[in-house]
Amino acid sequence: IFHADDLLQPDYVATIRAAHTDSPDAALVAPMATAIDADGRPIDTLVDKVKRRSWPKHQRYDLRGDAGLARLMHAFFVYCPAISYRPALLPAARFDRRWKQVMDLDLFARVLLDGGTILLDRTPVYRYRRHAGTVTSQNARSFTRLAEETRLASEVARAAAAKGWKRTSRAARLHGTQRLNGAVAIALSLRTRTSGRAAALKDLFTLH
Repeated sequence: IFHADDLLQPDYVATIRAAHTDSPDAALVAPMATAIDADGRPIDTLVDKVKRRSWPKHQRYDLRGDAGLARLMHAFFVYCPAISYRPALLPAARFDRRWKQVMDLDLFARVLLDGGTILLDRTPVYRYRRHAGTVTSQNARSFTRLAEETRLASEVARAAAAKGWKRTSRAARLHGTQRLNGAVAIALSLRTRTSGRAAALKDLFTLH
């Protein structure tokens, strides 16, 4: 689902097609991305450093089961608009309309909870643009992102516990990197008069 302000590398299609061909059971193929600024220049923000460190070292890696979902809940390190989907392997209910920010993670969690696979490919074939006008940035400033991440983490923790997935349940309850993002948003909001800060603080310290 190509974002309007991003760029595809010339080898995107070939890389993704090869990955789908080699792994026909993968519901999603997630390639690596390069972050760029509003002018198209490569950047390396703290967020991108964390994503890169969280990414498995293998050229290709299957996320599946308890271990795979626990990785995603610990740090949501994939670049969502870079992902290619195999529709036949997705759940009938794709993106949940409740969400404005976490619809991707919600879908990926349901894929893995239902026994599906997400294939990671370290080839950097996507250019992901970061700037203050993105919806993600706006949702962070309004605390929508933190509120939804907290709510979804609770849902995933319960679903994982019901399946006996202890690693995922623990990672979802803690959702450490999401809390860190929320803490940064709250700290930045202290410079201005911002509504919703009290609710955001409650979300920040909520344990499921």
